[in-house]
Amino acid sequence: MPKICGEADNRLAAVLLERYLAQDAPILSYCLASNAARIMALAPKILMWGKVRLNALGTHVLVELRDCDANALDDLRNVESTLIDAARRIGATIIGHAFHQFSPQGVTGVVIIAESHICIHTWPEHGYAAVDIFTCGDTSRLEEATSHIADAFRSQDRSVVTLQRGQIDSSTSAVTRSEFDFAGVPGA
Repeated sequence: MPKICGEADNRLAAVLLERYLAQDAPILSYCLASNAARIMALAPKILMWGKVRLNALGTHVLVELRDCDANALDDLRNVESTLIDAARRIGATIIGHAFHQFSPQGVTGVVIIAESHICIHTWPEHGYAAVDIFTCGDTSRLEEATSHIADAFRSQDRSVVTLQRGQIDSSTSAVTRSEFDFAGVPGA
C-alpha cells in the first residue's frame, strides 16, 4: 500500500481505507489531507461509527435538525412512529414509549430501549427538533437511524455530535462530530 501522508502509519491508513472508503468519504478525505499526527489523533473519532467502541460503555448521539417541515414535527403519530422505527432500525429492544402533544404545537417523546433511550423534542414554529439516541448496544447502524429521523422530518440542515459515555480510557476524546458538520473541525 502506498504511503498516504509521508510518515503515516500504513496499518492505520489500511484500516481507515477499509472501513470508510465506500461509506464515509468526507471523513476519509479529511484524514488523508491531514498529516500523520492528525490521522493518529482522529482515528478514535473516525472509528466510532463502526463497531469499535473504544473502551466506552455507551454512545450518545445528539442530533440537531433545523429547517424541518413544521407539519411533520407537529404530528404526534408521525413523530412517534419515526422514533419507534429508528429504534427498530438499530436493532434495539423496545421496552416502552411515551409521547405528548403540546398545545398549541410541539411534540416530546421517548422510546425506552433495553440499551437506553431515543428521545425528541420538537419546535414546529421554528422548524427545529432536538433528538438524542443513547445506546450501550451495537453502534454500527446509528448513522442510518439519524438519517432516517432527519429524512422523516425533511430536515434541510442537520448536525450530529457523538459522545462516548462512560469512557474507561480517559486518553480518548469523548466528543465526535459527524460528517454533517465536519467542516467545522479546526484545520478541516
